[in-house]
Amino acid sequence: YAPFAVTTFSDMRLLVRGRADPLLLARHVGAIVHDLDPAQPVTDVQTLAQLRGSAIATPRITMLLIGAFAVLALLITAAGLAGVIAFTVSRRTREIGIRMALGAERTAVLRMVMGQGMGLVAWGLVLGAAGALLLTRLLAGLLFHVPAADPLTFAGVALLFGAIAALACLAPARRATRVDPLAALRHV
Repeated sequence: YAPFAVTTFSDMRLLVRGRADPLLLARHVGAIVHDLDPAQPVTDVQTLAQLRGSAIATPRITMLLIGAFAVLALLITAAGLAGVIAFTVSRRTREIGIRMALGAERTAVLRMVMGQGMGLVAWGLVLGAAGALLLTRLLAGLLFHVPAADPLTFAGVALLFGAIAALACLAPARRATRVDPLAALRHV
């Protein structure tokens, strides 16, 4: 703080704390300022909540957009993973049919397909976590009250991705359990 008579300001702000309604308080403060100097304008009256909201509006919009694109990327990834597993199952239909003809249980086939799909997902999660740790410095300025490398957040995201990937692998794996061994053997 500096005395107004010593320092020249092009812009001056006044913070007022009170228990009354902020709009009523603003009118009283404006009247006091006009009583002291009628030439002084009182403009841009805001509550602290409005000021804080406008200060974090840009980071909030940025994070909402990043979140929306992340959800879209997650859905595209799940669809791609389901497509890859479905393609793998279709290429291995004969092998799966032979396995089932030789006595493999449907649960064993389901575990085999899910295991292969989730193995790919595990590698993706490890590489993704490593990449995310490298990028935390870039996102640190956009986070509020959360450390950039929060282990709980990393674990939660990994569990979410793992669950969505398991759901994406489940449909093709269930389709693999319905392979007719006789039909698969006819095409051998």
